[in-house]
Amino acid sequence: MSAEERIFELIKRYWESASIFAANELGLFQVMAQKEMNAEQASEAIGIDVESARIVLDTMVSLEILQRSGPSYRLGPSLQKLFTSGTPISFVISHFQHGWQNWGKIPEILRGKQADREVMTDKDLYNYMLKMDYIAKLVAPRVVNFLNFTQGKLLDVGGGIGRYSILLAQKFKNLKITLIDRSRVAEIAMKIIAQEGLQKHIDVVSGDILDFQFEDKYDAALLANVLHLYPPKKVEVILKRLRSLLKNSGQLIIVDYLLPSNKKPNLDFLLFSLHIMIHTQGGRCYSIGECYKFLKNCGFSFDLVKRIDTSRLGPIDQRFPTLIIATRE
Repeated sequence: MSAEERIFELIKRYWESASIFAANELGLFQVMAQKEMNAEQASEAIGIDVESARIVLDTMVSLEILQRSGPSYRLGPSLQKLFTSGTPISFVISHFQHGWQNWGKIPEILRGKQADREVMTDKDLYNYMLKMDYIAKLVAPRVVNFLNFTQGKLLDVGGGIGRYSILLAQKFKNLKITLIDRSRVAEIAMKIIAQEGLQKHIDVVSGDILDFQFEDKYDAALLANVLHLYPPKKVEVILKRLRSLLKNSGQLIIVDYLLPSNKKPNLDFLLFSLHIMIHTQGGRCYSIGECYKFLKNCGFSFDLVKRIDTSRLGPIDQRFPTLIIATRE
């Protein structure tokens, strides 16, 4: 392939993503998860004309999302399971579709201008939280396996809709957990935790970790997928705040996408870093070495670093989250 052909191949790839976003927004995958159908049936189900439906269906076949047998189309068995599971992948697609709007504003953002980023509606936020929960369901069980609490109090900072808190409460019956997040997220977390019957084990509060007035000191604090949302100075402010909330020798548990200090970032890490820059005010991916310096500067000792291999757990990105356990000095 020539250099010119390579460039053209790269710049056209958004056509594929946009096609998937369109099919998902039309509800194609949801109706195809129920039964196989021909173009006429699909046309009626998603409300577009037959010829347009046929083009969309054949495009999804070419992208290996649908399978075709004669005039009939269907989702493959593995994808059918995904679109009918408790947290269907359609929410993940919707989340990425929302983020796609902001990618077109990269030049403005990198030049330091205040680009008008797409604001999350309640629906966007719900899709985002379900996407994060979808990933957490794959990663959190492996993280929890490395932890051990007989009793005590744990603070789950930016805990989302509560996947880590739920697993911890189910495994450690005598652990009392407080989850804190923004008000709209906390409302969703309360409902999910109530559905699991764990409201007596997990308190959900809405607020900002930096100014919320806590009555207790904690034996441990959890920061799962939080650090990359903030610039370095804000990271240290958060860590110092957590140190003040922990008891002597309390544990700080960090789960995040951290680059090994002795490795160059691969394309996935670089694109994720760009994604974070676009969607946050100064956030980015950090290296394990940078995290070590943050912790040392904020009064923590570095106890454990463990890469969580998720490569066999399903359709999840391959950045491999890292578990760090530190102790308040």
